[in-house]
Amino acid sequence: MKRISKEKMFMVMALMLTAGLLLGLVSGARPASAAEENVERYTIFGSLEGYDVVVSGEHVYDGQTLGVGTRFSTNENCRITKIRKYFGQEEHGTFVAAIWSGETGELVRSYEWTVESGKNGWEELVLSEPLEIDAGAEYVVEIDNTKESPYYVYVRGYFENTDIAFFDISGGNSVFTEHVGEMPLNAMGANANFLVDVEVEYSRPVPTATAVPTEEPAATEEPVKATDVPVATEAATDAAKPAEGTAKPVEKDNSGNALPIIITAVCAAIVVAVVISIVVMKKRKK
Repeated sequence: MKRISKEKMFMVMALMLTAGLLLGLVSGARPASAAEENVERYTIFGSLEGYDVVVSGEHVYDGQTLGVGTRFSTNENCRITKIRKYFGQEEHGTFVAAIWSGETGELVRSYEWTVESGKNGWEELVLSEPLEIDAGAEYVVEIDNTKESPYYVYVRGYFENTDIAFFDISGGNSVFTEHVGEMPLNAMGANANFLVDVEVEYSRPVPTATAVPTEEPAATEEPVKATDVPVATEAATDAAKPAEGTAKPVEKDNSGNALPIIITAVCAAIVVAVVISIVVMKKRKK
């Protein structure tokens, strides 16, 4: 049995190394999934710059324990992933955040939310499980203030001059109740809002190519309806996270085109093989 020369062994190892590099580059260049490319995120409120924001301690309801919220609906079936609220420095403690059905008055889901004192701005409660909601259905997102911090922040005139994407916001959308634990029904009035918000995610359907006879029009797909949401019997605890600013549609990931990477790797492999061959030939001549 012939022994393999050192030159041949060196060449085989180099070719294996080059092949491994090529496979690694190709596998790392996989395209993003359709779900990642088509998820859009929206909030009711965007930037408050230029608006009249009344801080805690200057509100007529300061000192009273209230449930405050915002009435809304969406243009598409989607899912709530976060509850947001603009907190003042005096507000702190464990709050109850809730989503109500604005049509039936029933509680859909509730959460405990602990906020430290000294905050001044948007805070977010990330839901442990997204909450599916139906397009056109009316909902109320609400926060019960604690007895330890009955203070409120609100904004004036926000919906008079601001276009709200994806959401339908009707008049009297800012609501409150003096009976904590019930859905708020009293409109705040004066075109003011208590700055209670949600962030939703919407997965835009990916069009699929289908064979269509030339004499007949192409059939269109109907959007998939969201599943019914059961009423929660127990509160879930979630941690608050810092605000991330105004949510915008997610930009598409264009890293899926792996062809240039593959071509570059193949060229590199050829160059390595040629160099190795030259080295081996020189050694043999010697």
